[in-house]
Amino acid sequence: MAWGPWDGDGMGEMAPEGYFARHGVVPLRPETALTALRQAIDSGEATVTVADIDWERFAPAFTAFRPSPLIAGIPAARAESTARTKSTARTEPAAGRPAEETPAAPGLPRARPEDRPRLALDLVLRHVTAVLGHPEEDRVDARAPFRDLGFDSLAAVRLRRRLAEDTGLDLPGTLVFDHEDPTALAHHLAGLADAAATGQQEDPARAESGLFASFRTAVAQHRSAEVVELMADLAAFRPAYSRQHPGSGRPAPVPLTTGPATRPTLYCCAGTAVGSGPAEYVPFAEGLRRLRETVVLPLSGFGGPAEPMPASLDALLDVHADVLLEHAAGKPFALAGHSAGANIAHALAARLEERGTGPVAVVLMDVYRPEDPGAMGEWRDDLLDWALERSTVPLEDHRLTAMAGYQRLVLDTRLTALAAPVLLARASEPLRAWPLAGGARGDWRSRVPFARTVADVPGNHFTMLTEHARRTASVVHEWLDSLPHQAGPAPLTGGEH
Repeated sequence: MAWGPWDGDGMGEMAPEGYFARHGVVPLRPETALTALRQAIDSGEATVTVADIDWERFAPAFTAFRPSPLIAGIPAARAESTARTKSTARTEPAAGRPAEETPAAPGLPRARPEDRPRLALDLVLRHVTAVLGHPEEDRVDARAPFRDLGFDSLAAVRLRRRLAEDTGLDLPGTLVFDHEDPTALAHHLAGLADAAATGQQEDPARAESGLFASFRTAVAQHRSAEVVELMADLAAFRPAYSRQHPGSGRPAPVPLTTGPATRPTLYCCAGTAVGSGPAEYVPFAEGLRRLRETVVLPLSGFGGPAEPMPASLDALLDVHADVLLEHAAGKPFALAGHSAGANIAHALAARLEERGTGPVAVVLMDVYRPEDPGAMGEWRDDLLDWALERSTVPLEDHRLTAMAGYQRLVLDTRLTALAAPVLLARASEPLRAWPLAGGARGDWRSRVPFARTVADVPGNHFTMLTEHARRTASVVHEWLDSLPHQAGPAPLTGGEH
């Protein structure tokens, strides 16, 4: 049986005040839980989940980035999702004030240009205050980082929805995680309003570009290898950076969670899928909230067509190493990555060890060898199709060329033994039925011969970091905590399962 939190003494007391209510999870009365236990035993059901859920709060956040098959069959969850779709005008009231009395924001695009920065900041601060449940007069510090204000993925979803409703602007689901504090977010909104007022803002309902449509067609025709090669050739015409001249190619580390200073910071390397970015680690980081500082190292080139891409694999690794060491400021750290992001994390760990400043540990999540991808090679079309359909960000042409350009770089990486201990966290469910008829056979799972520990976690290649992200985070956190937190690399030992 899987349980929601129980009321009374126990682990639930460790949660911050109001945490469960904000997430739509109501602590179970022990009497109710025991009654459910008896009913489950009598029913003979093999797997049962018992939780008291406020679907109005829980469902929108849980499905904010993508539909979730985990709750798709629950009528109350479906009803709430349908209600949200039919009525996007609904907003949450500021603390102590009915929704209908919450003042509407002035239309930013209709405001005078000189007034937009001030109005945008007032709008952001008012909604941040409301989302956090503070009285309207107790506004937050405009320069306080969102992570320090206590923003989690649920709060980020609500803030983005409120701002989109008040401004009429097309805002991505990663809005809050793309900006450090309310001031930076307000500056971004003011810029979008300027573009909308002058007719330069793109229509959010615009037709997909011809390049993207051709890419989808190629994937549907099982010609992924050809079209990715074509996109990689196009990436060669994009601006490039080197270690000597990184320019805007230096990644700005994106903090997702804070944690005790006594534990090494976990730096997650963004992947190379078309929708990759800091948001891919948000569900995973939620499982580490207040347990461990978690930071994402994004890849330049996914943010816009003007962003440069690395001129070589060495340029990528050297610039990432420089940025990470500057951000870590001498504190011990661990590296992590998922899929191709794990290949980058491994290569970065090797480069840092060459410099004598390696990580205390490395976490590779469902990584595959570029020279022998095994099941991932067989599932290439499925991987691309899944990434396209479940992307949390608007899909534009520059993301296609960035994806393909980085994938070409990753082909030059090799999974070799490291001095630091390595955890391989791998999916326990295949992406498709295995073995494929007429295709490759053998074990479809990820293999890293030099990994100190191998852990099979729930979910497939993608859902291990979405629907099952908290379990994956728990496995990673417990493994890291089991290691000595020395300042330098740990010695390599043999595999242990």
